[in-house]
Amino acid sequence: MKLSVIIPTYNVGKNALKRAILSVIDQDYLAKEIIIMDGKSTDDTMEAVYELESRIDFWESKEDGGTHDAITGGLKHATGELIGILGGTDWYEEGSFAAIAESYAKGHGDVFYGDAMIGSEEGSFSNYSTKGINLDRLFYEGGISTIGTFARSDCWNEAWSINDFHIADDAFFWAMLRCMGKEFVYIDCGFPLAYFSYGGISTTCEYPAWSDVRNAYRKVLSYDRVLENKYAFRVEKEYAVKIATLYPLAVPESELKSTLQSILRPSARCVLWGSGKIASRAMELLNYMGCLPEYIIDSSSENQGRYLDKIKICGPDILYNEENLTILVTSTAYESEILETIGTMNLHESINVISFPQAMVDLNNILGDAVLDKAYKMGLLNSDKSEATDRRIIQKYKE
Repeated sequence: MKLSVIIPTYNVGKNALKRAILSVIDQDYLAKEIIIMDGKSTDDTMEAVYELESRIDFWESKEDGGTHDAITGGLKHATGELIGILGGTDWYEEGSFAAIAESYAKGHGDVFYGDAMIGSEEGSFSNYSTKGINLDRLFYEGGISTIGTFARSDCWNEAWSINDFHIADDAFFWAMLRCMGKEFVYIDCGFPLAYFSYGGISTTCEYPAWSDVRNAYRKVLSYDRVLENKYAFRVEKEYAVKIATLYPLAVPESELKSTLQSILRPSARCVLWGSGKIASRAMELLNYMGCLPEYIIDSSSENQGRYLDKIKICGPDILYNEENLTILVTSTAYESEILETIGTMNLHESINVISFPQAMVDLNNILGDAVLDKAYKMGLLNSDKSEATDRRIIQKYKE
């Protein structure tokens, strides 16, 4: 069984690409091929290709539309039963190919995935575990790392051929395979399959990335009415919460404040239920409104007693003594469970409970997607932080 690795790259530098290529060459697995698709780099990136050319099965360097076009071109030259994508600044862990081949040899599975190490802006790496995840997350927020995951060649033929997304192409691809009923197999080998460095378009061009991801999930769900009914609104919530931080930049202050007031209807006092990333976004908007929460509720005893942005995290029991309070539920993953818990607590009738994700959907429905385009026209968002960004999509937003 042969493993094909396509490496799309552009101006990542010689050392980074050399590390990526060597991480394939040095695998203790012989049946493999390396395909380099370079977007006509202008730095020393191609020196790595020239140095290791005898170990590379195919390469070309020409101007393209970005990562999506590079992968599409690379697929034409891939001959392996399994095909994977490796970024020019990413690399495979030693032994990962043998683990993938061992799983494949068991005779079932279409997509083979495992844990990965995900890089941060500061340069550190943290383990991204995918063991036991609900794969339906692929329909609204993702869940597996593209780097380190391999799919059968027929999967690429079926799903990539209808993939017209240039930022969210990977989100669409994995979700589409899930929608098609392909079998995903987790590789429990005890180590991460790959290292995924920080700096791709989804991290350095986040606002259009979120919009593209939203549209990708919408397209996938449109193929299955049952899935659409189940997850379409979750897609809208995930998008609305992420885009919330853009509104203070692109919407006039008076308009945003009055709209938020009409949706959130905060009383003189409010608290948040949930202490994750969404809570941080909620606090940004509440601060903008001049209405910071008095405290934060979290059911986890590990978090209770800690502080988030100088706001204390408390347990739910504190609510039994409260009146005239607005509770903003800030979780999408556990929203229904939290709302159910609140419903069983028999709190004072003057306490108002609002879903923050739902409020953000309402806000987005009122202000409209035109806010994103307006932000670009105002020059508020700089998309040129990464040389690895998709040049076609960036140009679209600059026009």
